[in-house]
Amino acid sequence: MGTSLSGVKIKDTYQGLIKTTDNAAASSTSKQLTDGLGNDLGIEVNTSGELKATTLVKSGGTSSQILLADGTVATTLSSSFLAADSVGNTQLADASVKAAELSTTNTAGSSVDNYILSYDHASGGFTWVVANTPDGGLIVSNEGDNRVITSSGTGTGNAETNLTFTGSALSVTGTVTSSGTLIAGGDGSSGGVTVADGQIDIRTSGSDPAQIKFYCESSNAHAQTLKAQAHTVGSNAVLTLPSATGTLVGTGDTNSVTGTMLGAEFTASAALSSGTSVAVDTNTADVFTLTLGHSATLNFTNVAIGDFKTIIITGGGGSYGVTLGSITDTSSTTVTGSYNKISGTYSDTTDVKNLLQIKFISTTEAWYSYSQISS
Repeated sequence: MGTSLSGVKIKDTYQGLIKTTDNAAASSTSKQLTDGLGNDLGIEVNTSGELKATTLVKSGGTSSQILLADGTVATTLSSSFLAADSVGNTQLADASVKAAELSTTNTAGSSVDNYILSYDHASGGFTWVVANTPDGGLIVSNEGDNRVITSSGTGTGNAETNLTFTGSALSVTGTVTSSGTLIAGGDGSSGGVTVADGQIDIRTSGSDPAQIKFYCESSNAHAQTLKAQAHTVGSNAVLTLPSATGTLVGTGDTNSVTGTMLGAEFTASAALSSGTSVAVDTNTADVFTLTLGHSATLNFTNVAIGDFKTIIITGGGGSYGVTLGSITDTSSTTVTGSYNKISGTYSDTTDVKNLLQIKFISTTEAWYSYSQISS
């Protein structure tokens, strides 16, 4: 109990009295309390009942306790004391939250690292979980820089040695399988390569037509390029590869075309059937044979400018004649042919062979000659 002021004069005790800092009455504005000599006490009060103190210490309290509004102390706080999102990371210093300061269903092991704080939505609380349990997070084996992690779905994962991603480049060692369309080097619309089942599309967003380069086997020192026509050509041509193994020939090649590479119209012979009208398909052979059993008209089909054909006609011995008839070009346009005789006449003597040679100078006109074996 302190000393009583009874019978003591104010002039002898004012130093120990507590007053407002300006010696005026208390107001709604907080004022510092001082002693009679004007020394600040570190406490502010106002007429609203607010008390502000530099430090509040409960007698008998410790630094591990929390002072509650009713004057009691507690060692922990339940979640009801904190509003949702009321404590942010700016209010918590690094490593300021310990296992002992959280209400948990189990406690992190002593001197053991790699515990994970797991939230349980059913209880609304947190639980310390050992990192090697499935519900504690993904446990990764075979870790390495930039390796892509694949998970088995049981809380464990594997960092793939053959699959890495640096943020700008994906590297795969092994087979890449796509069940859908694969697009690379662009968006697949204005540019890039699109690979789909049975088709590869190469688009370009630049000023040059799309192209493929095939490099040689020696340090990629040389490349041969397969390139599309320019836009101005307006081509949508379809090129079909040969059915037999061989070497493709280009317009720039020299001394590379052999007789075996030529079509039947340059290398084959074909027999024609006798009749009053005989169709000669110039695409099927270079040399034709015919034995007459009737007077016949020869009608030529699939004619192109420059075609040169040989027809060996064996006489039937019946005074038959040969007439040159219509000409049909490769676009199936048929006209009555115009024929210019160079020399010779047809002989229908039995077993006499007549050599008819005819050169088409257009798809409507030809020059021809007859000759027989000299006796």
